[in-house]
Amino acid sequence: MPGLPIIVYSLTAATSIFCFVMLLRGYRRTRVKLLFWTCWCFAGITVNAIMVIVNHSVPDRDLSAIQAAPALLGALALVYGMIRENT
Repeated sequence: MPGLPIIVYSLTAATSIFCFVMLLRGYRRTRVKLLFWTCWCFAGITVNAIMVIVNHSVPDRDLSAIQAAPALLGALALVYGMIRENT
């Protein structure tokens, strides 16, 4: 099935967007800073998932180095927030 990877990647992106929205709503309601940083982490994961779909849709180009950057930035935002909130 050639379309199955696109379906799986799309579901991954949809789940990441859902998590991002729910975390953002939770942060707006409670103002807990860790929710804010986790929200930014899922924003990076969402962009990464969308870029995976684009990378898979355009087979003649390899965007793997560029696609990893948003996930890395999101993870760094979460680590920064965890360190900042711990001190």
